[in-house]
Amino acid sequence: MRVFLGGEGKTELGDYAGHPSYWPQPGEPSTPGVLEALLRKAGHAPNVVGAKTFKSIRKYRAGERRSRERRDILGLLLHAKEAGATHLVFARDRDRSEEREAEVEAGIEE
Repeated sequence: MRVFLGGEGKTELGDYAGHPSYWPQPGEPSTPGVLEALLRKAGHAPNVVGAKTFKSIRKYRAGERRSRERRDILGLLLHAKEAGATHLVFARDRDRSEEREAEVEAGIEE
């Protein structure tokens, strides 16, 4: 399972929250974030091939006009494809905004 992770920071991404030059190398011990820990708890053996914080996502701008949240999700998907991931796993806080939640859902659907 080649996984690309997306989240707001170290809590979600663990050691993958920083610059790629600081990511753990294969076989090295690492501190997993919540996303990786949940995948392991569910019985998966994730091979993390990349990760991005939402603030560092290259924004997808082609095509119709989209909200920032939808562009973030499409940008995250593009990064995952470029990294050769088979799965994209991310977490995004709603921050008490039903509109934000709806835009994230729309990005997933798209």
